[in-house]
Amino acid sequence: MVSCAARLMAITAFLMSTGCLPAQRLTTGGVVPGKQILQGSRILILPIADGVEREDGPAAGSGAAMTAGIRDALIAHGVSVVTLDISQGTDPAERAVSSDCSYYLRGTIPEWEDNATEWSSKPDVAALSLELFETDTRELAGSATHRVASSTAQGFSRRPDRFVPELVDHTLGKLFGWTPSVVTEK
Repeated sequence: MVSCAARLMAITAFLMSTGCLPAQRLTTGGVVPGKQILQGSRILILPIADGVEREDGPAAGSGAAMTAGIRDALIAHGVSVVTLDISQGTDPAERAVSSDCSYYLRGTIPEWEDNATEWSSKPDVAALSLELFETDTRELAGSATHRVASSTAQGFSRRPDRFVPELVDHTLGKLFGWTPSVVTEK
């Protein structure tokens, strides 16, 4: 007779070999202790640089997609936003002051890997990290990161771009106390 543990191990091994394990998600961060994000404040969104794949280099357009997603999500939640093209060397706090913004938001794409194919056992991975700074003090008010790794194999090729709405939703939710509602399939 086969034990329950042996059955569970066999099922897990089967799921791993077929790529049927669910996507993995991790959200961390929040508001800095002692800080408070003032509702109704205007926020300057700094442009996000494209994510870089380990082997293929920059993922063209990924930063612009994240920046646009953040803008749209904040507007959908009633937050007034300003987006500017800020060149290297421009002080974001000064731009935020001149735009009458209480905060400025800086984002990075720490991971961006387009791996999953019908033959690969590597998952697609994408992550977004955000830092929200107070304009007047230039102090960090909060930070959050959300990371998604897809199931290991797929029936057709897809790109990590599909994770943008989820990444934006979960990181902003962590900063502003919103309940995330977007979950990307696979």
